[in-house]
Amino acid sequence: MDLMISPAESDTDLRDCWPVYRQLHAEFDMLGKFVERLQQVRARGYVLLAGRVAGRCVVVAGYRLQGNFTHGDFMYVDDLVCDEAERGKGYGARMLAHLREEARSNGCARLLLDSPVNNLLAHRFYWREGMMATAARFTLVL
Repeated sequence: MDLMISPAESDTDLRDCWPVYRQLHAEFDMLGKFVERLQQVRARGYVLLAGRVAGRCVVVAGYRLQGNFTHGDFMYVDDLVCDEAERGKGYGARMLAHLREEARSNGCARLLLDSPVNNLLAHRFYWREGMMATAARFTLVL
């Protein structure tokens, strides 16, 4: 089946994305919490994409276009998750390819993302897709 990727903007889009999105972020256990947070991050440039097969959302990704001294202009991928029942069908790879093209078309020199150190299956996917682990993230909770 063909994967159709487009921005998730309408209320219907968000309802369709939420079951997939919460597989990555269990803290958004209620649709209202997800929509509220999405509105906050959209105000800072976050874009949510939905990948659909036969009208059903099977993969989502969220990103922001940014820039700094170290990386120049880059795309930061906050979220990339494929429905657990649909993994292994190439939808994640196709979404990542779409993100690469979106980054290039916006003049970005790099695509960056973080992945929890214990998510080895995701690491294997990213390595297979040509990404390299280039840094360690250090966090201080305030």
